[in-house]
Formats: sequence, structure tokens, C-alpha cells
Amino acid sequence: MRVDISERPAIADQKTEIGHWESDTMIGGNHLGVLVTHVLVAGLAKNKTASEINRVTEKLFQEIHPDQRKTFTCDNGKEFCGHQESREETRSRFL
Repeated sequence: MRVDISERPAIADQKTEIGHWESDTMIGGNHLGVLVTHVLVAGLAKNKTASEINRVTEKLFQEIHPDQRKTFTCDNGKEFCGHQESREETRSRFL
């Protein structure tokens, strides 16, 4: 289920509070890997499926304190369509 960016907290746009992440992916040369980015945090994924993006995201944020995992703002790419699972695992809001 898509969540509209208009639901993003105003504080996230101000970039004055830690915990609001902007997420995206970049495909490697010859489609040989995917870089999952969450501004300042990044990890390598095997492919661009929602389950793989979730796996990498959840692994990256295991060591980050819950107080610093408030919101994730993702683009509308299908690789983020599984955000409900990551929302539960990271205890964060995905927009």
C-alpha cells in the first residue's frame, strides 16, 4: 500500500532531527548488482526485488537505535512495494 509523501512529517523536510531517511536504489553496470541507499547508509543487494531491498534495509538498520529510525521516504519504484514488512521490522514509518 502506497503512502503519500504529503504524510511525511514537516520536521523531516527541515532536516534538523536525526531519524528521517531518504531511500533510493542504483543499478550497477550491466545490471550486476543494486546499491540500496538511505542517505549516509548504503548496502549492496543481489537484485532489485522488494524482498531483497527489504533484506538489505533491515540488515543496515539493525544496529541503528530505534530513536534514529523514524521515517523512510522512498520513491515509487516497485522495489519499495514491500515497505510494510520493513516498516514492521524497523518499527518506522515508510512514505
